[in-house]
Order: sequence, then structure tokens, then C-alpha cells
Amino acid sequence: EHPDQVVVLHRRASEWFAANGMRSEAVGHALSAEDYQWAAELLERAGDAVEDGAHAGAWFTHAQALPDGLIRARPALAVWFAYALLGRGDLDAAGTYVADAEALLATASSPWVAQAPPGSGPVQAEELRSLLARIAVARGYMAQAHGDTAATVSHARRALELVPDAEPARRDQATALLGMASLARGDLEEVDRVFTAVTTRF
Repeated sequence: EHPDQVVVLHRRASEWFAANGMRSEAVGHALSAEDYQWAAELLERAGDAVEDGAHAGAWFTHAQALPDGLIRARPALAVWFAYALLGRGDLDAAGTYVADAEALLATASSPWVAQAPPGSGPVQAEELRSLLARIAVARGYMAQAHGDTAATVSHARRALELVPDAEPARRDQATALLGMASLARGDLEEVDRVFTAVTTRF
């Protein structure tokens, strides 16, 4: 009856669902309103769904509805999208999104860089350190899949240097990469040490 109000109502519904913790519904209404910036922000906030088997598919479906350029223009979203692609075995595509994120973070005009320049060590803002750790883990998995043991170790160690204490799962991922690299080298004692360190936490 009021087609001129449809977009406004979808946006209001999206905001309500977001405020009430229903992330998938919030994104769905944002996309229906074609408010892609808001949808991208919501998906970025909900990026951890990529690592949740129950919600990963819905997250990826929603993300695919965004303009590709918008994903690539947001480093955190690009990395989460890369993680979703890695989960589907698409290493080449994942690598392009990780590379885009790295390029953005390397520019002086990046708001991420403005808050804490890369290379500033432990004083880096925790959010930036978390993103850089995710990138390192992604690079580690891609290197491991390509049989590059040295690069796997390098990226895993980088991730362990960066990952905030509040993200034990990311630390476990990096540690597991070290274990897999040790296995590839035939260093079974190191494999035992690495995986014992992880499993004793549970």
C-alpha cells in the first residue's frame, strides 16, 4: 500500500533486529533496503560467524550479496570473507581478499593505520592486532595447503606474536599450524609438544 516506505521499514527492521541480537535477520533487512554500507558493517561485526558451522553458510550467502568492491574496501570484512572462502577450499580467491586487506592496511590513509601504525609492536590497538593475527593465520593455512613449511611457520609465529590474549581460539589455530609444519618435517617430538600444549587447555 505504501511502496515509498518499504526501504525505510526494512532499515528500521534491520536496526531493531541488530539491537536485539538477531544478526542474520538484521543483515537480511539491510540487504532488502539495499543499504549495503550498513549490511557490510553488520557482517563485519558478525565475522566470527564464519567460524561457526551453524551460521557460516548464512553469513557467506549474505556477504555474497554485497558489491564486491565494498568487501574489498573494508580490510576486516575482506579478511572474514577470505576465511569463508578458505573454509570452502577456494585458496586462490581467499588469497586475493587477504592481499587486498594487506594493501589497504599498508596505506597511510587507512583509518586502521591511523589508530595504530603497523610495526608499533605491543602498543598496537587490540582490534588492529586481532586483524593482523587473522591475516597471519590465513596466510599460514594457505602456505600449509601449498606445502610451504617455512612460510607456514613464519606466518604462524607472526600470528602468535600479535594475537590478543582474549582470542585463545586464534592462538590455537596458529599453534596447530606450527604442529602441522613440524609433522611435515617429520619432527614428531615437536608435534607432540605443540599439540599437547593445545589439548591440555581443554
